[in-house]
Amino acid sequence: MRFCRSVVIFVLTAGCAHRVAVQPPSAPSGPPEDEVQYQKGLESFRLATPEGYEQAGVAFRKAAQVNGSNCAYSVHLAEALVFLGYEQRLNSEDFAPRLSEAVEILDQSGANPACSAFEAIVDRLRGFSLYLREPLRRNDAVAVVNKAIDLDPNDALNWIVLSKLVSRDARNPIERAVNLRPDLPIVQYELGTSLLYVNGGFTKARQAFDRVLELSPRHFESLIGKVYSFSEDEYSEETEPLLQRVVETAPAFLTGRRLLGEYYAGIEETEKAVEEFRAAIGYNPKYYPAFLALGRTLMGAERLDEAEQAFVSLVQLDVITPHPPQNAVDYAADCQAHYFLGNIWLARGDLARTKTEYQRALGDIPNYADAVYGMGLVLLREGNPDAALPRFDQVIKENPEAYAGAYASRATILFNKRQYHDALGDYDLAISIFRKQITDLEAKAATDLKKGRQRKADSELRRKASMETDLQRTIESRMIVAGLAN
Repeated sequence: MRFCRSVVIFVLTAGCAHRVAVQPPSAPSGPPEDEVQYQKGLESFRLATPEGYEQAGVAFRKAAQVNGSNCAYSVHLAEALVFLGYEQRLNSEDFAPRLSEAVEILDQSGANPACSAFEAIVDRLRGFSLYLREPLRRNDAVAVVNKAIDLDPNDALNWIVLSKLVSRDARNPIERAVNLRPDLPIVQYELGTSLLYVNGGFTKARQAFDRVLELSPRHFESLIGKVYSFSEDEYSEETEPLLQRVVETAPAFLTGRRLLGEYYAGIEETEKAVEEFRAAIGYNPKYYPAFLALGRTLMGAERLDEAEQAFVSLVQLDVITPHPPQNAVDYAADCQAHYFLGNIWLARGDLARTKTEYQRALGDIPNYADAVYGMGLVLLREGNPDAALPRFDQVIKENPEAYAGAYASRATILFNKRQYHDALGDYDLAISIFRKQITDLEAKAATDLKKGRQRKADSELRRKASMETDLQRTIESRMIVAGLAN
């Protein structure tokens, strides 16, 4: 028997196999597109990074576009937007559009009876977004988040959001979250951050941050957490490479660039520091911490004209509008800018302009110790020791072991008043503080040299040499007073 060829299936007849048109079996159908996008969004959100939240938002939005009746998609979209807004707020970006869209979605979900199963998540996000939009309403935000916890105490994110609204030393919310979901990067990150505030918690904090990086390798904020965990040693040999990894991973994350710049400034690598600060400003021209750090670094390098430009730019940002500021750090930044401008004019010998800038600083924060001390120096140079004396008294009372120069300056006033015994006492205290500070710098330099941190050691030794000059002048002044007292 002769057979005819067929492509797929043969049907045998009396003389030949006749070809029959048959469709190939279809491939098994996969999950619906909305479910694919939803799972993708959950995976991205879990990474707990700005790019993760952004990717999660894109995925949840696509899922909602495919199936608008599924409340999970819209609620989780709102969640991605709120957490992304939080990260943008930390990075001094405009986070308002994200929160506005999230609140609109939450309002719609809250009014939809079909979404009642997500009431706890909606409350959590309402409380969090309220705090981000109006920080002064923290208590109201906490009350809303507590409502979410009452509805679902087993949701770790409820406790994590609560931990962001209460003080860092309130460990209980984070511990509850750790007990519920130790596998979440955001839980381990908040654990590590809280341990930084616990006496002796640095090692455990590093372990938590390392766990985050295992779960989410691009979680650059955990790299910064590790840098902070080395603060008992001020600068670890890991500090520079860790911060460089932050900048490489998230070049637009301004805190990372600022911290790397401050590290370089601390070891007097001025040009590298300036490069990082200016890069941060390039990403966000209103990022005032970079202006402040840039100005201070340029002052340290005696580049006064450039430093002045940085501080003037900061003041012109008007970061403390409206008054009073919602963020005390903003207030302090403006105050410090005026103080450092005063120092620049003092170095130039213009006492009038120096005094004006110090007065502006003190107008913002009347007990700003550096400005109080600076004003005392100006008044002393102007020949008004009676007005200067209470300034030095104030600084010494509030910071008895910090301002050796305040004791030395007060001693000079007391000497001119022929109060030799009191002047000698102040000189002795100034000498004691100078010597302690010199000893501390010497010890730090020795430690850094032993650990191979040559640049930092050199910086500390230069500061030590400058302080030794101040000490010698103080000793000489004391000898004069001692001679007259006898």
